[in-house]
Amino acid sequence: MVWESFLNPEEEQQRVEVTSSITNRLLRYGIAAKKGYDMEVKALEALFSGLPLTEDLKKGFEAMRIFIPRVSGEIKNRHDAVKNEINSAGLDNLVVGACGLSPVGMVFASAHPNARVYDTDLGDIIDYRNSLRIETPENYQTTKWDLLSGEVPDFAGDLKGKTGMVVEGLIFYLDDSQKAELNKTLQKAARLMSPNKPVTFVFDCYVADKPAKERDTLPMTDHPKWEYFRSLVSNVHEGQKPSFNVRDDVRDYLESAGYKNVELSSVTRNGNAHTIWRCEF
Repeated sequence: MVWESFLNPEEEQQRVEVTSSITNRLLRYGIAAKKGYDMEVKALEALFSGLPLTEDLKKGFEAMRIFIPRVSGEIKNRHDAVKNEINSAGLDNLVVGACGLSPVGMVFASAHPNARVYDTDLGDIIDYRNSLRIETPENYQTTKWDLLSGEVPDFAGDLKGKTGMVVEGLIFYLDDSQKAELNKTLQKAARLMSPNKPVTFVFDCYVADKPAKERDTLPMTDHPKWEYFRSLVSNVHEGQKPSFNVRDDVRDYLESAGYKNVELSSVTRNGNAHTIWRCEF
């Protein structure tokens, strides 16, 4: 299974690219356009054996391998930037919000056995993740938490030491009122998790600037499967609300929401649409 490769550095590129599609919760998004990935695709299909592998999903695998050969590099950079920020923060606790089936929390727990790590998401996502019976480190656990609920998880008041929170792959699905609810919930949690020192936040924010649009320009428009692929892309992205046109918009948004010491990760490459930001509250 693909999960068994998490701690093998030699397989990191494949792991990140494949599990990125899990994070997006759609098999048809994020598959690397490289030869030799048949085993990873089969592993991903097996992992999602609890979902109906429809003809659309099968076609989606093929279409993505054809049409988005440049996305895998950005996926890897996004992962590296998140990992850099949480590994360099000196954390005693890490909370991952809206984790999906991302490996970020589990990888951090394995690398930092003295830290407490919580992967959180909506109830159905956590139930499905737990049903996979993935072997996890002793310092890691999953918890149900709706980041727009205004509620705080039970463990919030039990944490000791420096705490960090990762919110990846969520903000660009939210409208302004939902963003306000998200920050209200996160900051309420931060006050309980660390009443005497700031919590380190790592945000993933999609910036629809010119370099990103050029990166997302899809080639091969005369391919016979182009129309089908375009319908897939439309379906994948229909829920996204990319409200940031340039990177300074993200900084303004985070600062206006009350976060301090807002900095773009030094690992985020120029031109990447997914930008990783570190700040405090």
